[in-house]
Amino acid sequence: MLNDEDAKRRERALMVLGRLGPDAAAAVPDLVKALKGGDAKQRNEVLFVLGAIGPKAAAAVEPVAGALADSDREVMLTAGFCLGKIGPGAKSAAPALQKLLASDDKMVKLTGVW
Repeated sequence: MLNDEDAKRRERALMVLGRLGPDAAAAVPDLVKALKGGDAKQRNEVLFVLGAIGPKAAAAVEPVAGALADSDREVMLTAGFCLGKIGPGAKSAAPALQKLLASDDKMVKLTGVW
C-alpha cells in the first residue's frame, strides 16, 4: 500500500508521462506493470497515459484489452478509449471489443463500437 506521499509522486509521474505523450514511449513496459496492480484509480490513470502515448503504446495492447473485462466500469471504458488512441496497432483487441456489443449498458456498447 502506498503512503500519501508515494501516491502523490505516482500521480505526478503519470501526469508528466501523459503530457509527454508519444515521447513517453520508453515508459510503456513500466506502465503495463502498473496497469496490472493498484486500485481502479491507478489503472484508469495508466490507461489514459497509454492512450496519450498512442500508437507507440502498441506493445500494451494485450493488457489493455484485458482491462476491457475490468470490474470497474470506468477502467473498462478508458481501456476502450486507450485502444482507440493506439489505433491500427490495437487490431488484435477486436474480439475483446466485440464482446462489449452484447452489453445492456449503452456507453459500454458504444465503447465496443468506437
